[in-house]
Parts: sequence; structure tokens; C-alpha cells
Amino acid sequence: MAPTLAQGEEREDGVILTDLSLRPIAVDSGAVAILSDINRRDGLGLSSWSIPREVADGFMSVKNERWRDVRVSLRGEKYEYICTMYQVEPQNDFLPAPLLAMFLQRVSSPDTAILQIAAQCGLTPREVQVLRGIAVGLTSKEVAQSMKISPNTVKTYLRLIMVKMGVTTRAAIVGTLLNHSGRKAQSPSAATFSATS
Repeated sequence: MAPTLAQGEEREDGVILTDLSLRPIAVDSGAVAILSDINRRDGLGLSSWSIPREVADGFMSVKNERWRDVRVSLRGEKYEYICTMYQVEPQNDFLPAPLLAMFLQRVSSPDTAILQIAAQCGLTPREVQVLRGIAVGLTSKEVAQSMKISPNTVKTYLRLIMVKMGVTTRAAIVGTLLNHSGRKAQSPSAATFSATS
């Protein structure tokens, strides 16, 4: 039985350990959350999951060759992911040899960070437009021109964004965006596994 997640829980990374026929041996809760997002894109139920077709195709394309660090891009309902596959040689007789470790990681983008901050801080659609302009390095005047509003209105939106985000400078807005989009992934070795059945 696969591990379950609390409703609404989202993870940025996860690990799956399989044999070379892609039969799961162990999976962590982060991988279950990611696979559930991919299943929702494919219209599959949330209670079951499987190795995505793109991963199986990527693995099979190099199966008979000497390979390492194979990467496959995946798209879920809400996010995009990268799956990096590693061949693992167990150092004991407990597990069959060799194994395949799949490290699934959510791809962070500036737009994802903007949408997360907008939801957390209750930003209006116009404030989100201003935030997008700031995120790509536009000046207040350039943002005003693209939105067809005055630079003073952009400055007003910026002040409102700062209040809602709890920051006091334009640089702090950008820093918060970078923190949201550039989170460092935890090491796969820190993952907690559950055996599958």
C-alpha cells in the first residue's frame, strides 16, 4: 500500500526506488504527491499512481546502454517536474541488484513564485501585473507604460504590495520572489521511505 498525504499537502521533491523493470520497491511521500499531480493531469484517480509514461520511455531509450543521470521532463496538473534517474548498486543482499533511484523535483519558475505570493498575500490582479513587471526587471515607468497607467499609480501598487508582503523596499520584493522560486531541494538521502506492496 502506498503512503498517503494529508489533503492539500504539496511537496517539491520526492524519491522512488525501483527495480530495473520499473516495479516500485520504495517511495517517499513527496514522490506520491508529485505522482498524484501528474495523475490528475492524465485524468487518473488520486488513490493510485504509477511510474509516468515519460519516465518509462526515457528509461527504456537507454536501458541497454551504459547510462547515468538520465533526465526526463514531466508536467503535472499544477506544476512541472524533472525526474533524474540513477542506477544504484546495493551494498548488501537485502535488495536486488541493480536498482533505479528516481529523484523527482518540482521546477520552480518566477511565475509560480508570483502566483504563490499573490495567493499568500491576497494581491489583486493589477498588483500581480505590477509584480510581474518588477520580477522581469522593468522600471516603474516601464511597468506603467505596459499597463497603460501612470507611474504614480505603479508606485501606489508597489506600496500596497510591500504592505501586503511585509517588506519595505523594492529589493525586498525581488528577494522574496527569489526565495520562493529558488528554494534548494533537500538531499534525496534525507528522504523517509515506505516500502510498497
